[in-house]
Amino acid sequence: MQVIGKTDIITVIQTAEEIMRRFKKLPEDIRPEEDGGYLAIMQRTPEISNIAYRWPLVVQIGTCADRLLIRSFNLAQEKCKRLHANSRDNGHISSWQSQFPGKGKYGGSVTHQKRDGASEVICGVSGLTALQDEASATVLCLTQRWINGHDAAKIRGISNNLLIEPLAKACQGLFIH
Repeated sequence: MQVIGKTDIITVIQTAEEIMRRFKKLPEDIRPEEDGGYLAIMQRTPEISNIAYRWPLVVQIGTCADRLLIRSFNLAQEKCKRLHANSRDNGHISSWQSQFPGKGKYGGSVTHQKRDGASEVICGVSGLTALQDEASATVLCLTQRWINGHDAAKIRGISNNLLIEPLAKACQGLFIH
């Protein structure tokens, strides 16, 4: 069975789907007409090289609007690739730190910075607003223990993302113990 971090891929997908469902029930949902997007995950593969990555998962979560399918699919991966480059080179833990909306580069991917400069898992979401994408990715990473509370607080501070905390509270029962 394929795993991401220490979690089987089916559990990751089911958790991401449930996070999206719970997000849509929050009063903080600032774009209620959208209810899904794409989740992309890059994972470090130290058995190949200490800095090589693979794509164990790129999947639609919730229902991505037809008009956004291709764009969201590509953006979720672009956010991860950009964060990968900037986490090693600049110590970034959020694609928000390198966003440039005028050039189609948005926030929405997160990671945990390791001491050797390489992250184990980089998670990106695209299909909602950049803040909603980032909150969804952050909470998924928290539930799977790919990032910790300190990382989530740092991510929240970088983007001033007021959606992370209410979504994390709504998803308390999903956290791996």
